[in-house]
Amino acid sequence: MDKEHTLQLCLKNTIKGAKKQTLRREAGVTIRVQSAERFPLLQVIREGALLNQSLGPVRLGPPVISELPAGTILQSSGRIGSSWRIRLDDESEGYIEAGEVEPLAEPALRPAYYITTLGAAPAAGVDLVTIPRLQPVPFSLHPDPAGRILRLRLYGVQSSSTWITHREGLRVMDRLSWEQIAPESYQVNIHLQDTRIWGYTLTAGPTMLELRLKHPPAGTIKLAIEAGHGGSNLGAVGLSGLLEKMVNLDVAQRLEKLCREAGLQVLQVRDADIDMSLGAKKERVEVSDADLLVSIHANAGGTANGYLGANGVSTYYNNPFWGDFARVVYRSLLELPLQEFGCVGSFNYRVIRMSSRPAILVELAFLSHAGDEEKLFLPEFRQQLAEKILAGVTKFAASMRE
Repeated sequence: MDKEHTLQLCLKNTIKGAKKQTLRREAGVTIRVQSAERFPLLQVIREGALLNQSLGPVRLGPPVISELPAGTILQSSGRIGSSWRIRLDDESEGYIEAGEVEPLAEPALRPAYYITTLGAAPAAGVDLVTIPRLQPVPFSLHPDPAGRILRLRLYGVQSSSTWITHREGLRVMDRLSWEQIAPESYQVNIHLQDTRIWGYTLTAGPTMLELRLKHPPAGTIKLAIEAGHGGSNLGAVGLSGLLEKMVNLDVAQRLEKLCREAGLQVLQVRDADIDMSLGAKKERVEVSDADLLVSIHANAGGTANGYLGANGVSTYYNNPFWGDFARVVYRSLLELPLQEFGCVGSFNYRVIRMSSRPAILVELAFLSHAGDEEKLFLPEFRQQLAEKILAGVTKFAASMRE
């Protein structure tokens, strides 16, 4: 049951020898202490549930802290609309949709445990890092190319780490270290040999987290190509009626043909004018053996708001480790008669929000700009766009193997 308390100011005369006197005044402020039942423990009920950074009105969704496995237990600290606010530690919080979790029946205890051992060893095609997860606590992984490090945080965990094992033959990572960054937050630091990495995945087993850092591909590069939109999802519509979904597919198919002629393997994610959800597109890439992903789109400046002047080419990435990939392809495309719009990081488009392989999105030009749309209408210009994307892909892949 909630309890209300009225705030009262109390002044006491403490001067030695003076008459003892106390002055009390009501402050006119009421403090409500909410009962523990208002902030229940929650259990994640869907695999890959998104723990978000904020509730901000972001077009592509708020920044994601972590994709949590089913069974993870979270401490709520409030409810805002259709989202629960989640307390991670004294300085960190996040938000999760109410449909992704269910309250645990009382009595329930927030999970906590001690970590004693960490390990790193080579395995088939990867460097494998193992971290005990003895209780279903939340966790998050933070890439830091500048520091040449991946930081894995576990909330509700304390250190008793006296044993860190490194096996010979590691090809991607250098070493492991740990920090107790807060009384209830434990951080594993995965130090890398180089910022040029081919991807990594983090999976949660019954009692262990496993981080797999991919070794460089031994043979021919395989490129996944995602043509944006499709079917009933038209994407942007140009001033003359040119449809983005068709421009994207045409350039994607031209790029596929060029790749095969150059000896690259290809996964064409959307190979026809069909409806395909973002989740289905991402899943098709994730379960494949593709080494790289390029998502192809055409931009629009929001003609309803009068932004007809926006034009130019741009590339986008979500994971900061893939920034070099986006920059190399961007510079290649700028060799065409297109204006600069920019190379954009922290982009939250779902299909490229992955760590398993370098993944970028290309916005070819603006359909909402008359000059750009005129270029995109021409088959020969679409061919040039495909050629420049391939040139950027091959240059980036070569730099990764130097």
